[in-house]
Amino acid sequence: MQRIFLTCNKRALKSLADELGDLLKERYQSSIELYGVTNKCQDGFILIIWEQERVPDKFKERLGADEDVFDYVVYEHASDV
Repeated sequence: MQRIFLTCNKRALKSLADELGDLLKERYQSSIELYGVTNKCQDGFILIIWEQERVPDKFKERLGADEDVFDYVVYEHASDV
């Protein structure tokens, strides 16, 4: 199981979380674990729990093309390894 941590425009956080939440539920059977605002930079962030084995390239391309997404990282959680 993988996880995705992304940072985004704070103003777009709620709409992005809603949009991704719907997409994840309907198409990928995955979910948002947590979202909020970082302490230091005050950027938005979203933590996604990916229920399938690997995050598809198509989903990563979607994140890369979204101008409200500043950056993201896909990783294996230590308890899943």
